[in-house]
Parts: sequence; C-alpha cells; structure tokens
Amino acid sequence: MGEGTNGVTVRETTPDPDKLEQRVAMIREHLGDVVKELDYRRHELTDVKRQLEKHAPLAAGIGAGVLALIGAGIGYAVYQSKKREKLKVKLEREQQYESILHKIVSTAAGALVGVAVKALANRFMKPAIEAGRQPLPALPDY
Repeated sequence: MGEGTNGVTVRETTPDPDKLEQRVAMIREHLGDVVKELDYRRHELTDVKRQLEKHAPLAAGIGAGVLALIGAGIGYAVYQSKKREKLKVKLEREQQYESILHKIVSTAAGALVGVAVKALANRFMKPAIEAGRQPLPALPDY
C-alpha cells in the first residue's frame, strides 16, 4: 500500500523540452485549422440567400405548408362562423315554436279551467235554484 492516490503513477523521467515544443506547435497548427473551418461553416450557414438557393425545394415546400395552414385556419374560422349562425337561426326558430306552443297550451288550460268552474258551479248551484231556494250568500268582505 503506497502513499498516493489510487490509479495515479508518478513519472520519474521528465519529458524532453524539444518534444514538448513540437507537440504544442502541432496542436496549435491543428487548432488553427479547426478555427478556420468553424469560421467558414459559420459564414456559410448564416448566408441566408445562399441557403435558400441551396435548399430551394425545401424552402418552397415549407412556404407552401405555411400558406396551407393559414388557409385552413381561415377556412375553419369561416366554417365555424356559418355553423354558429345556422345554430343561432335554429335556436330562434325553436324559441318561436316554444312561444307559440306555450300560448296554445296556456289558452287551452284557461279554457279548460273555465269549463271546469262552470261545470262545478252548475253542479252545486243548479239543485239549489231548482228547489226554489236562494243560494247561499257570498262571504262578506272585511
């Protein structure tokens, strides 16, 4: 058991300074090439005109798709508006029918109540009138 961190080995030989300088120079040269390539690609990607020329069919397809979506949205809005208007007209018509039906039922009910009151009055008042007696007086008003 040694006195160091596990997995760490100590080099006892020091590397040659010339080799280190050559390695650093090679890394710098490679790094310069990488930076040049990244700069070239950045310019190429941000050149919108060139990208549109390069990918014209794709751009046209995307534009057509966007226009189709906008047209579909407008068409759907018009469809919903017409549907809403039809439902509104239908509701108004049904409310008119309900109003007419309500008037008919109310009139029939009033007539039925009138007939029933007349029949009850005849039933209870007719025997008293036929017997020659006076009907009972109405209740006094207080």
